[in-house]
Amino acid sequence: MIFDLSQIQISKNDLTRGLRLPTKPSAELAECIGIIIGDGYLYEKKYTIGVVGDPSVDKKYIKKVQEL
Repeated sequence: MIFDLSQIQISKNDLTRGLRLPTKPSAELAECIGIIIGDGYLYEKKYTIGVVGDPSVDKKYIKKVQEL
């Protein structure tokens, strides 16, 4: 399966930040989506995606999430 990105318009700001959209499914993409659904949030007004966790307990996993 290949994602059709032909209708997606990336802003200049996103290009400057180096935004890359996935072109096909992957284990990393599935994990990222699962993290956002399970422990994350979307804040529309500032276009922010965040993940909540306890750094004292989840330090190793939080580092992995940041790398994704």
